[in-house]
Amino acid sequence: MMKSITIKPESPLVVKFATWLMLLHGAIILIFVFLLVLLGIFTKGKELLSTPGFVSSIVSFIVMTLIALIFIIISFGLRRMRKWSLYAFTAVTIIKLIMIYNSYVNLSLDLISVIETALQSIVLIFLLPAYKKFI
Repeated sequence: MMKSITIKPESPLVVKFATWLMLLHGAIILIFVFLLVLLGIFTKGKELLSTPGFVSSIVSFIVMTLIALIFIIISFGLRRMRKWSLYAFTAVTIIKLIMIYNSYVNLSLDLISVIETALQSIVLIFLLPAYKKFI
């Protein structure tokens, strides 16, 4: 019996760079959410449940956690050179560009978000030529 051998493509340097950036970004968001939850639990205690913004805070924590997990999952997909991760990275970048435009129109532009989105867009531009190497 012959065993089929699959050859894993070697990931280019830009893919490794994007992988580490996304993994770091996701980890920082998770740590930030964890610290905010701890801070809210220890400082507010039972008063936290009675505040009017409690539900919106919980929803924003859940959304931030989901975003962090998405970044971490995409980073592992990029590391393994999977096409779905490149598609997801492209979708996340486009969504962030739309959000930056919306912030610009509403005059609530955040410099950190602009820098983050610009860096992510540059990484995407460098990833697109390597599209054929993804499996």
